[in-house]
Order: sequence, then C-alpha cells, then structure tokens
Amino acid sequence: TGVLATTKAGARLRVRARAVVLAGGAVPTPLLLLKQGICNRSGEVGRNLTIHPGTGFTALFDEEIHGHRFVPQGYGVDQFLREGILILTGLPDKNVTALEFPLTGSRLMEAMEHADRTASFALLLSDASRNGRVWRDVAGYPMITYNVAQADVDRIHTAMVRTGEMCLAAGAKRLYPPVLGARPFDDAAGLDRFRRATLRPADVPWLAYHPLGTCKMGLDPRTSVVGLDHQTHDVRDLYVVDGSTVPGPIGVNPQITIMAMATRAAEKIAERL
Repeated sequence: TGVLATTKAGARLRVRARAVVLAGGAVPTPLLLLKQGICNRSGEVGRNLTIHPGTGFTALFDEEIHGHRFVPQGYGVDQFLREGILILTGLPDKNVTALEFPLTGSRLMEAMEHADRTASFALLLSDASRNGRVWRDVAGYPMITYNVAQADVDRIHTAMVRTGEMCLAAGAKRLYPPVLGARPFDDAAGLDRFRRATLRPADVPWLAYHPLGTCKMGLDPRTSVVGLDHQTHDVRDLYVVDGSTVPGPIGVNPQITIMAMATRAAEKIAERL
C-alpha cells in the first residue's frame, strides 16, 4: 500500500501507492528487505551473490601510450567468453596507476617512471559458484561473505597468461603479472615459467564487479524472491527491479541487461495498474 519512513529528525512519513518499486541494487535491496523482515519466506534474500571476480594486468611498451587520456574500457577481447573469461583494457587515472603493480620500493618507483608507456587490462570471470551472501547491515556497512573458488583462481591464471601472450605479440618489453610476490618478466621464457606456476586465492589482488542475484527471480516461491512479473512472492504490489533479481553470472557488464529488465518491469506494472 506504500512506504512508511522515519526522517533523521524523527518525523514519520507515509507515502501511499498502488505499487512500490524497490531498485536499490544487488547489495542495498536485500539489506533493506532483511532489515524489514519481509519477502524472505524462501530464505533466499541475500543469497546467490555473484560478483565477476577479477584482477588486472600491465605491460610495458616502447611507444608512449598515455592510457589515462582515453576511455578506461574502450577495447576488449570476447574470444574466451564461453570459458567465462573477459579481457578488457583497464586504463587508469594517474592517481591510481601505482595500484596496478604488486611491487614496493625501488621496483615500484621504476615501474612508475614508465607509466606513460604501459598498457593496462582488466580481467573478469564468470563466477564458478554462487556462494556469495549479503547478510545484514553492521554499523552502516553491508556484511558480505564470498569465497573465491579454486576454479576461478585457475581461470584468472589462464586469463593472465593469455593477456601476456597478446602483449608479447604486440611488442611488449616487460610484463607485470598481478600476483603477490611475483617478479616482472621480459620474454616468452618468463611467461612460460609463470604459466607453470600454481596460484592460490590469496596470491591474487582481487577486484569485484557487477553484483547480481541476491533476490533471485523464479517461478517457485520456495526457491526465489520475485516472480517473472518482478513482483515479490510474499508482498503483493512490491516489485524489485534491479540487478538483485538477475541470476548471475552473465559474464559481461550487466548494465544493458538491467535496463532491459527495468523496461520489461515497467510494462508489466503499467499493464497491472
């Protein structure tokens, strides 16, 4: 029937509506539902979180590249999408360039001196499992658990090797694998040694993108949170319209998918009202 809220000053606000749309995103939406104690008869609110785990990769070239002047992800390699691997350029601003290198001290300073001649990449994976979970709000911050599967470690290793091969073929003079404790290498022999290495989850400085799936859409109210009309199974006229309803991972940026789902939801809600 609407929304009842309390302002910071303590006043109560009631908004009456024939339909309510919740579109907070894959982390804020389940947090709100859990805090209100609604829509969780299935026990699935906050579960099934996928995040496209990833990392970076950097290569040094003879030519000046000045990556910070260009669109960060203007290019990509979709050849390996069926294997769950997406390779994108990841050209950062100069203020964060140092984060690309798993180096310290003089070796980091040496790498930074040649920053204008480096090309950077973002390596993204489709999660091997949907083990992530949004639990609750703790002191204003979301409490989330997620375990990197060894299958994802192996695939990110493969993605690094393939990116290194591509860079060497393009004339790279030095490769900087994003692995803690790993030294840069300058040739195919170094890449072969890196290929034979065994990586653990803690060896990789992980990044995460595109959270999805925490209020899963489905037909069965026992195993999902919203129906195919985007309406929650448990609360009539409450619609969830964001990435939380999308069963991930989909392997690419879900922006267009979410926009399409929102358009579809708007049509469904308009028909009903």
